[in-house]
Amino acid sequence: KMKKKILFLVAAFALFVPSVLAAEPTLEDKNFFANGTSITVTDRTDGVEGALIKWEGGEQLVPATINIFGGSHNSDEKITTTNITIEGGTMHNVFGGGLHKSSVGTATVTVHGGGASSLSGTTCHTWYEGTDKTQATTVVENATLIINGGEFSSKSDAFGGGEGKSYTKKATLLINDTFTGDIRYVTGGG
Repeated sequence: KMKKKILFLVAAFALFVPSVLAAEPTLEDKNFFANGTSITVTDRTDGVEGALIKWEGGEQLVPATINIFGGSHNSDEKITTTNITIEGGTMHNVFGGGLHKSSVGTATVTVHGGGASSLSGTTCHTWYEGTDKTQATTVVENATLIINGGEFSSKSDAFGGGEGKSYTKKATLLINDTFTGDIRYVTGGG
């Protein structure tokens, strides 16, 4: 009877651990992938331009050149939800979805303050041929981008969906309060 309990616990643990590990955020060059983990972005307190990204159980200091993704990068896993809350900090782009091959059910990006750094260019590229949604490798079923004020530079980008030629089935864009500065793109989709 004791062996059955131990085997049951080991099996339950084995099923649970991969899903926990798959959601751990990752930093790849100039891209931060939350992988479905809810994150909050705030100002750095060390005097360096950039941001502090926090999540339950961890945090990461990032430079101002960072692109922040709620989703994943080159993954077959479908992420149920992503949630990015920006309370401060300086960053390049913010995407509720992922990069290259990724799939997200519901992505939410909320800007309470802060903004994006003034950088030239974008990381937008063509990741698949054609325009048919069935060919898209970056997919977000429902994207919501909420702006409750903040400060944006002249080349700031905020996207509810994924990067590049991504497919967003339903997009909602809510601008609840004024923001300062210029914003190049505020896009509910990708």
